[in-house]
Amino acid sequence: MSAASTPSRWRWLVRCVLSALLVVVTLLVAIVLAMLISFAVSIAFRSTVTAVIGSTATAFVVVYLGVIVALRLLNIGAQRGYASGVATVAALLVGSATYFALLKPLVPGEEQFTRVLPADVTMWSLPTGSNIAVRTVSGIEPLQELPIVFLHGGPGAYSVALQPTVDAISQLSNSGFTLYFYDQIGGGLSDRLRDPADYTLERHVSDLDALIDRIGTRQVVLIGSSWGASLGANFIARHPSRVAAAIFSGAGPIYYPAWPDNSDGSLDDRMTAAEQQRFDERVGQPRLHAAILLAEVSPWAAARYASDRELGSFFDVVANEFYTPYTVCSIDGVDVRSRGYGFWSNRMTGKSLSASRSDPRAALRQAATPILIMRGPCDYKAEAVAMEYAATFPNATFSTIENSGHMIYWERPDAFNDHVLRFLDTVIAQ
Repeated sequence: MSAASTPSRWRWLVRCVLSALLVVVTLLVAIVLAMLISFAVSIAFRSTVTAVIGSTATAFVVVYLGVIVALRLLNIGAQRGYASGVATVAALLVGSATYFALLKPLVPGEEQFTRVLPADVTMWSLPTGSNIAVRTVSGIEPLQELPIVFLHGGPGAYSVALQPTVDAISQLSNSGFTLYFYDQIGGGLSDRLRDPADYTLERHVSDLDALIDRIGTRQVVLIGSSWGASLGANFIARHPSRVAAAIFSGAGPIYYPAWPDNSDGSLDDRMTAAEQQRFDERVGQPRLHAAILLAEVSPWAAARYASDRELGSFFDVVANEFYTPYTVCSIDGVDVRSRGYGFWSNRMTGKSLSASRSDPRAALRQAATPILIMRGPCDYKAEAVAMEYAATFPNATFSTIENSGHMIYWERPDAFNDHVLRFLDTVIAQ
């Protein structure tokens, strides 16, 4: 090897390294700019088509120029004219990847949830600004004085159009109770808020208070399921005189910060390794994580980038495949399909709960409200969560409903309603 060739080789290696770094930086810049333009165009024009054109065009131009510079730095294609061709192919590949990763809807538009109100469902406009869907099931005479309000889980779930829930709980109307099922704001058939940051525990508590006013009664009986129990407990802490009695089933935490890192129990804990892998693949969509990342800066902008209709429909798919089967002991005989989940209500209400600094447990220890807590042995929520209700409320009764899981009234509706009626008989007799 001649001495003259050594510097030449070193120069070649340096060019290779610089070119490789240039290509990497170009790709990163293309991705970041594509994300920013995709966010900005989606927000400004609310047009997916415009966002697709703007972001993919940006990625194409940035990659094209970067590859051209890198190839010429290596003196590849400078004389033969290959640089433009190679750069064009690379830019097309990156532009296509940008579309599929950041802009292609997670659920096709024609498959996304569309709200259609059944004839027996009405929309109530509350003074809080929430427009909520309400289904009323009238009691059979002789009527009971106390109406029952059902609080569904989630957050972001629904009950108005969830027939297995309505069918099970409505059996209480045969004993004279008028029942009110409502979809909390941001879920099911209720409206979505323009700014997801407004989905907070306080908003849900205020909505429930306004709902009771709209019913026109001084007191109600609450039936709270999962997060609905958390909402009910927090409502009692703020408005104890409005609740004559409460039934909590498959309860979520009273105060979420007391249960960090999902120590209250998670559906993920029930998955096999193979199911967990499939779950991670399903929810590992770049568009989903881009929306979540943007929400950390601006929830309003995130909802413009990825609508609640799209993300909620995606959440429905995930819930049906991975979550619903683990809410019961056995899915056999339980026909439940999620349709209408509110993604941003779930995400932002959950964030509000985790960040809450208002611990209701001290107030609840002074509450005289009679409470029935029911739990199934198959419930994925830790037993300690339900036991905390029994330990916190001074007038609490705890019951285990055998052969049931998180959603007791889906699997054991007769047993559920029997426990409720016997409990309410004692409350009414007092």
